[in-house]
Amino acid sequence: MDPAPPPITIVNPNAPAVSVDVLESGRDPWRPRWRPTPRQVRRAGAVLIVVGVAAAAGWAGLTHYLDARADKAAVREVQLGFDVNKVVIVSDGMAVRTRIPLVSHGRHPVTLTAVEMIGGTKSDGLHVVLDGSSSDLILPAGKDCRTATLTKTPTAFRVTLRTYRGTSVVRTLPLGRINAKQYAEDERTRCGYPPAALALG
Repeated sequence: MDPAPPPITIVNPNAPAVSVDVLESGRDPWRPRWRPTPRQVRRAGAVLIVVGVAAAAGWAGLTHYLDARADKAAVREVQLGFDVNKVVIVSDGMAVRTRIPLVSHGRHPVTLTAVEMIGGTKSDGLHVVLDGSSSDLILPAGKDCRTATLTKTPTAFRVTLRTYRGTSVVRTLPLGRINAKQYAEDERTRCGYPPAALALG
């Protein structure tokens, strides 16, 4: 059995030649490629710069907002207190000083940097970390030993704290009547003017 004859393709010799470029790309090979003008390049660069500056400013503003919010939260959580039954501890050494067991109830530790008696002296340069456990705070002595200053018993003291975020906080705490009386007696003893009961003993 003879094989089938090969297909015969009839080509019109008068038909125009087919452009391979046009079939592959669909673009007119005679049309030049688009290129941005220098003005368009400058405009695009300016737009990119503006967008970049706006994004950087927005990020900086967001960071500042979050930092400020965290600082405020750290300040709000500062809660100081002391046990009224163990407030005053008088040292029996050469110097008579009043100590108060101070405690912070916040979630994060705070650092005590200064303590000041209302109407009295201030002790700076402290570095007492309060982290939930009691720490003895030594109340500063009076400015001098004049009898006029000994008749005015301070009723509160002011402490300066630094939160874990580095923010400075000032809190005023009352001494209480019994504690204020004990502090006044300690000051009179320190200055050589003990109470009458001790002077006669």
